Amino acid sequence: MDVSRQGLYGPSYVAPISSSKADTGPKELPNKHMPSHVAYLDASRYYIDWFKMGKPPTISQDKLFYFYRTHPKTQDAEVSVGGVGGMAKPRGVANLKDNVFVSAFLTQAG
Repeated sequence: MDVSRQGLYGPSYVAPISSSKADTGPKELPNKHMPSHVAYLDASRYYIDWFKMGKPPTISQDKLFYFYRTHPKTQDAEVSVGGVGGMAKPRGVANLKDNVFVSAFLTQAG
């Protein structure tokens, strides 16, 4: 599981932000308002516990998680390298999917 990494459109941040308008981004980013990552962290907990215990943990409550891109992959993004900027698509854009991804953590099958 890749929790902290460089994102395709810029740095990726994972933090338990309590508000969807939390001012947590680095000062150099033009838009410092970032969406909450609480659900991502909650979904990650299952896999972190599995890794630590060496076996899948018991699921005590049904949960449904969905994740999606906030903009289409065909949209250009502002790119700045060494102070030189412009609009472009990141490397690997062909591998991206404009889908909604759903994970269900269920106490029992069916």
